[in-house]
Amino acid sequence: MKADLAVIGGGLAGLALAILEAKAGQQVLLFEKKSYPAHKVCGEYISLESWRFLEALGVPLSHWDLPILSHLQLSSPAKMIDLELDLGGFGVSRYKLEAALLDLAIQAGVQIHTECEVRAVTIQANGFLLQAEAGVFEATRAAGSWGRRSVLYKQAPQAQNYVGVKWHLQGDMPADLIALHNFEGGYGGMSRIEDGLTCFCYLVRSERLKEAGSILALEQAMQQENPYLRERLQGLQPVWDEPLTISQVSFSPKATSHQGVFLLGDAAGSIAPLAGNGMSMALHAAYLLHQQLDQVRQGHLTENQLAAAYDQAWKKQFKLRTAVSYRIQGLFGRNALTTPLLHTVAALPFLGRQLMKLTHGRDFIPPQT
Repeated sequence: MKADLAVIGGGLAGLALAILEAKAGQQVLLFEKKSYPAHKVCGEYISLESWRFLEALGVPLSHWDLPILSHLQLSSPAKMIDLELDLGGFGVSRYKLEAALLDLAIQAGVQIHTECEVRAVTIQANGFLLQAEAGVFEATRAAGSWGRRSVLYKQAPQAQNYVGVKWHLQGDMPADLIALHNFEGGYGGMSRIEDGLTCFCYLVRSERLKEAGSILALEQAMQQENPYLRERLQGLQPVWDEPLTISQVSFSPKATSHQGVFLLGDAAGSIAPLAGNGMSMALHAAYLLHQQLDQVRQGHLTENQLAAAYDQAWKKQFKLRTAVSYRIQGLFGRNALTTPLLHTVAALPFLGRQLMKLTHGRDFIPPQT
């Protein structure tokens, strides 16, 4: 059987797109090279702009008793400031959220192949041929939500290598707080998720980790350097024996399509982690692509117009916020720059609120399902 859509990569963007298209009556294949559910290196903060969208998909957020994050602390080793979040967000683990989306995809009739890597995608006259570990598949359209890197879309390595590290911690942490702590060479975010746990996820230049010699030594140095981080971590204990890690974190510019495959999530372009908006962007991109596909089905767009329409919609929503986020990230992880920035925001609070608005979007209308 030839599917209407093959989705390569089963993260938030891939699962959301698969659910939307299956509910629209399409035959959908989804390929995920790993198993479900699984923990991932992620800050696990989602902007409230995505709440109604997720609930419309069928995720019962209102029944999960999730922490609503409305208060932000920013620190450098020499300064800490407090800000109220105009929109705010909520905390939930990728493990819990993707498990729920997987169940919804199955209920919607998506054919899911886990632990199945797609090794090649070939354009044919009437669609795509996918060579995967589970066999050869055909689809009219293909979408890639394979994250920052894939064998299907190779990019030159970036000059600066970053390492991401994530812990789940237990102990006392305010339920409404997200804290972003800077140290030389990196920064880390902390906020509550479900079941009283705290997610602590940080990004660091690989050279800083190499100098420290180990993650344990690095974290000890981070706490010695930033007293606000040290104070926040006191009383919190890890629930895992080892943290999750990821290297070669890429911030390279990308495109919304590659060799005829529509891209979404981090595959299309990522926002700097400090903005805390990556998961909402992934979900919103799935909705944007679904909208354009629906326009084709209704006869409002032609196949030849589809790629340009999706590219335009993606840039309208995300180009400014990603650009602003990387400008801010250029100041973070550099104590000589971060401390003056925090003093400026403390003196001009509206500046901090404006920067947050520029890196976030608005509540987007849920699909009619």
